[in-house]
Amino acid sequence: MIIPSFLNKGDKIAIIATARAVDRELVEYAIDIINSWGLKVITGNHLYERNFRFGGTDDQRIADLQWAISNTEIKAVFCVRGGYGTTRIIDNIDLKPLFKHPKWILGFSDVTTLLLGLERIGVASIHSPMPALFKSKTDSKAVNSVKDFLMTKTDYVISWKTTSLCSDANCTGSLVGGNLSMIANNIGTETFPLSFKNKVLFIEEVGEDLYKIDRYMVQLKRAGVLRELSGLIVGSITDIPYDEEPFGLEVNEIIESHIKEYNYPVYYGAPFGHCMENYPVPVGMQADISVENGKTFLSIRK
Repeated sequence: MIIPSFLNKGDKIAIIATARAVDRELVEYAIDIINSWGLKVITGNHLYERNFRFGGTDDQRIADLQWAISNTEIKAVFCVRGGYGTTRIIDNIDLKPLFKHPKWILGFSDVTTLLLGLERIGVASIHSPMPALFKSKTDSKAVNSVKDFLMTKTDYVISWKTTSLCSDANCTGSLVGGNLSMIANNIGTETFPLSFKNKVLFIEEVGEDLYKIDRYMVQLKRAGVLRELSGLIVGSITDIPYDEEPFGLEVNEIIESHIKEYNYPVYYGAPFGHCMENYPVPVGMQADISVENGKTFLSIRK
């Protein structure tokens, strides 16, 4: 796995749109924060374009993402927000420049497609809060943790309260994952990881019916994704619409029902996803997960 270099003050950061259109005010708020870290923000030519729900046409979003990947002066790339649109353009992106000049690519939600594609080719990335969400939908501690991850060489640790469902066993493995529906959506494509053996899968979701969460888990199981993991981390699964006709299981029970035959630890309640405490989780890096004194710790050795 290629691990991009960590950043220094003065390094250039790109912000581009791969999916939904954005509010300029929200992005400018985030730019001020990132500039305050001592980094220099450069925006894509089409960042503020709007094509119906999208942040520009497919061609415009392709152009900005390819520019950010290929420009050797840019050391990291923030995808500005998720929603929908990254899967529409991903097959038109040449990721090979990252082999010679690797850089951090950050995002989550719909951007999971890009993070999975990077894992497949062996380049680490970051499941991370995005600039359009910095102002009102991300805790300031989580935003600052992005800076800490990018700009310090010390080991990175996040922790959360252990729930009654959490395993008390420790595990180690390379992290891979993101938005549950997007992971399922990528199965069988060129942006799906080649193997999940001995890896720690992490998942999050928002706004999906319980039966859809069950369907995604069924798809992962049928595709063999759940079989050979070292562990599973369940992040925020929020805004579940409840039908008049009950599904019969709650979300954690659904997940348990599909992994109970496998002998690996599962950790619930992790602070990432569509929530205020959306802490960065590096994709493709080795992690140690341990449980001590009522807390679960995820540690990354840099």
